[in-house]
Amino acid sequence: MKENNKRAQIYKLEFCSLDNAVIHNIPSSRFIKVSADWFDIPISTAEFTEVPSADNMIEQELKGIITDTSAINRKELEEVLADYGILRCTYTNGVQRIIGTDQFPVEVELSENGSPARYELTVNHKSASKAKIYQSF
Repeated sequence: MKENNKRAQIYKLEFCSLDNAVIHNIPSSRFIKVSADWFDIPISTAEFTEVPSADNMIEQELKGIITDTSAINRKELEEVLADYGILRCTYTNGVQRIIGTDQFPVEVELSENGSPARYELTVNHKSASKAKIYQSF
Protein backbone atom coordinates (compact mmCIF):
# COMPACT_ATOMS: atom_id res chain seq x y z
CA MET A 1 0.00 0.00 0.00
CA LYS A 2 1.63 3.21 -1.18
CA GLU A 3 0.68 6.34 0.72
CA ASN A 4 1.39 8.80 -2.10
CA ASN A 5 -0.01 6.96 -5.08
CA LYS A 6 -1.23 9.71 -7.42
CA ARG A 7 -3.57 7.27 -9.19
CA ALA A 8 -5.51 6.44 -6.02
CA GLN A 9 -8.96 7.99 -5.85
CA ILE A 10 -11.32 8.67 -2.98
CA TYR A 11 -14.06 6.05 -2.95
CA LYS A 12 -15.44 6.59 0.55
CA LEU A 13 -15.97 9.80 2.53
CA GLU A 14 -17.03 9.99 6.18
CA PHE A 15 -17.68 12.86 8.58
CA CYS A 16 -17.56 13.13 12.36
CA SER A 17 -18.37 16.21 14.43
CA LEU A 18 -15.80 17.20 17.03
CA ASP A 19 -18.36 16.43 19.75
CA ASN A 20 -18.40 12.74 18.71
CA ALA A 21 -14.65 12.20 18.31
CA VAL A 22 -11.65 11.56 20.51
CA ILE A 23 -8.58 12.85 18.67
CA HIS A 24 -4.92 12.32 19.53
CA ASN A 25 -2.94 14.65 17.29
CA ILE A 26 0.76 15.41 17.53
CA PRO A 27 1.37 18.40 15.23
CA SER A 28 4.76 17.17 13.93
CA SER A 29 3.49 13.65 13.15
CA ARG A 30 2.05 12.59 9.80
CA PHE A 31 -0.36 10.28 11.64
CA ILE A 32 -3.49 11.10 13.65
CA LYS A 33 -5.34 8.75 15.99
CA VAL A 34 -9.11 9.04 16.03
CA SER A 35 -11.88 7.20 17.80
CA ALA A 36 -15.14 8.42 16.31
CA ASP A 37 -18.73 7.78 15.37
CA TRP A 38 -18.41 8.16 11.57
CA PHE A 39 -21.26 9.22 9.27
CA ASP A 40 -20.98 7.84 5.73
CA ILE A 41 -21.43 10.52 3.05
CA PRO A 42 -22.83 8.79 -0.07
CA ILE A 43 -20.51 10.34 -2.66
CA SER A 44 -20.36 9.29 -6.29
CA THR A 45 -17.06 11.15 -6.85
CA ALA A 46 -14.66 13.27 -4.80
CA GLU A 47 -11.39 15.10 -5.38
CA PHE A 48 -8.99 16.46 -2.78
CA THR A 49 -6.07 18.85 -3.28
CA GLU A 50 -3.49 20.40 -0.97
CA VAL A 51 -1.33 23.41 -1.83
CA PRO A 52 1.15 25.27 0.41
CA SER A 53 0.23 28.94 0.88
CA ALA A 54 2.41 32.00 1.43
CA ASP A 55 1.58 32.09 5.17
CA ASN A 56 3.13 28.61 5.77
CA MET A 57 -0.30 27.01 5.98
CA ILE A 58 -1.70 24.30 3.72
CA GLU A 59 -4.75 25.20 1.63
CA GLN A 60 -6.96 22.14 1.35
CA GLU A 61 -9.91 21.77 -0.99
CA LEU A 62 -12.34 18.89 -1.24
CA LYS A 63 -15.11 18.69 -3.81
CA GLY A 64 -17.61 15.86 -3.84
CA ILE A 65 -20.74 14.94 -5.78
CA ILE A 66 -23.75 13.26 -4.19
CA THR A 67 -26.37 11.98 -6.62
CA ASP A 68 -29.01 10.88 -4.08
CA THR A 69 -31.09 14.06 -3.92
CA SER A 70 -33.99 12.66 -1.93
CA ALA A 71 -35.51 14.91 0.74
CA ILE A 72 -34.60 12.39 3.46
CA ASN A 73 -30.95 12.32 2.38
CA ARG A 74 -30.81 16.13 2.18
CA LYS A 75 -32.24 16.52 5.70
CA GLU A 76 -29.83 13.97 7.16
CA LEU A 77 -26.82 15.55 5.43
CA GLU A 78 -27.78 19.06 6.60
CA GLU A 79 -28.18 17.88 10.21
CA VAL A 80 -24.89 15.97 10.34
CA LEU A 81 -22.77 18.50 8.42
CA ALA A 82 -24.03 21.50 10.44
CA ASP A 83 -21.20 21.10 12.99
CA TYR A 84 -17.46 21.56 12.72
CA GLY A 85 -15.66 18.26 12.42
CA ILE A 86 -13.21 16.06 10.59
CA LEU A 87 -13.43 14.07 7.36
CA ARG A 88 -12.01 10.62 6.68
CA CYS A 89 -11.16 9.92 3.03
CA THR A 90 -10.61 6.30 2.06
CA TYR A 91 -8.61 5.85 -1.14
CA THR A 92 -8.61 2.98 -3.63
CA ASN A 93 -5.07 2.04 -2.52
CA GLY A 94 -6.28 1.45 1.07
CA VAL A 95 -4.88 4.62 2.63
CA GLN A 96 -7.20 6.60 4.89
CA ARG A 97 -6.49 10.29 5.42
CA ILE A 98 -8.06 12.72 7.86
CA ILE A 99 -8.88 16.28 6.80
CA GLY A 100 -9.09 18.57 9.80
CA THR A 101 -8.01 18.22 13.41
CA ASP A 102 -9.40 19.20 16.78
CA GLN A 103 -7.49 22.51 16.46
CA PHE A 104 -8.31 23.06 12.76
CA PRO A 105 -11.74 21.48 12.13
CA VAL A 106 -13.46 21.57 8.77
CA GLU A 107 -16.74 23.17 7.80
CA VAL A 108 -18.61 21.40 5.01
CA GLU A 109 -20.79 23.33 2.55
CA LEU A 110 -23.63 21.57 0.74
CA SER A 111 -25.40 22.99 -2.32
CA GLU A 112 -27.78 21.67 -4.97
CA ASN A 113 -26.82 22.19 -8.63
CA GLY A 114 -27.06 20.76 -12.10
CA SER A 115 -29.52 18.99 -14.28
CA PRO A 116 -30.19 16.28 -13.33
CA ALA A 117 -30.00 17.60 -9.79
CA ARG A 118 -27.10 16.67 -7.55
CA TYR A 119 -25.59 17.87 -4.31
CA GLU A 120 -22.14 19.38 -4.34
CA LEU A 121 -20.12 19.09 -1.18
CA THR A 122 -17.28 21.59 -0.74
CA VAL A 123 -14.58 22.10 1.86
CA ASN A 124 -12.12 25.00 1.64
CA HIS A 125 -9.82 24.68 4.61
CA LYS A 126 -6.49 26.01 5.89
CA SER A 127 -4.41 23.79 8.12
CA ALA A 128 -0.98 23.83 9.69
CA SER A 129 -0.24 20.40 8.19
CA LYS A 130 -1.22 18.18 5.29
CA ALA A 131 -4.03 15.66 5.67
CA LYS A 132 -2.81 13.03 8.11
CA ILE A 133 -2.85 9.27 7.86
CA TYR A 134 -5.65 7.79 9.98
CA GLN A 135 -5.01 5.37 12.83
CA SER A 136 -7.73 4.05 15.12
CA PHE A 137 -7.22 3.34 18.79
